[in-house]
Amino acid sequence: MPDPSLIKSSTEDALHRLQRFLTNNRRLTFVSCWNASEHESHALWRIYCPTSEGVAIQTTFACLEKSVAPLDVLEVTYNPHELDNILNPYKLATQKRPMFAYEQEVRVVLHQNLTDPEHPDRITYGTGIPWNLEEHIENIWIHPEAQHWFAETVTQIVSHLSPKLAHQVWYSKMNTSPPF
Repeated sequence: MPDPSLIKSSTEDALHRLQRFLTNNRRLTFVSCWNASEHESHALWRIYCPTSEGVAIQTTFACLEKSVAPLDVLEVTYNPHELDNILNPYKLATQKRPMFAYEQEVRVVLHQNLTDPEHPDRITYGTGIPWNLEEHIENIWIHPEAQHWFAETVTQIVSHLSPKLAHQVWYSKMNTSPPF
C-alpha cells in the first residue's frame, strides 16, 4: 500500500506543475477578440464601452482571416466540458464558460513558444502584428449614445489618419428610433 504522504505530495506537485503551465501559457498566448454576430449588440456596447465614448470596428470573418494570415482565427466555444485537451494552448485560448455565449466571439490567436529565458519577448504583455486598416475595415461605428462632439472628433481623426476610411464612419444603427 502506498504511503499517503507520497500520494498527497505527488498530487500537490502535479497541481503546482499545472498551475505553472497555465501561468506560462497566459504569458505566451496573445488574443485579439472579435464579435461574430450579424448585428450590433446592446449588451456588448454596455459592457465594453459604458461611457458612450467608443467605436466598434467592422470587418468580415473572411477578411479578418486574410488580414492576419498565417495566424489562426478561431471560434470560441462555450462548453466547460471541452477541457479534455487542456495542454493545447489554442484550445485553452478559445474556451469560455456558457454564461458568456452571448458574446459570439472569435479570436485571433498567436502563441509564442519562447524557450530562451533571456529572450526579451518573455516579459511582453502584448504584441503587434502588421495590419492594413484601410484594406480590412468595412465600417467604423460610433457608440449609439455618443455626443455629437465625439462623433465629430472620431470622423476628423479618421479623415486625418486614413482618408480612405473617412466615408465609412457612422453612428451606430442603434442610434435610430425604433419603427413603432
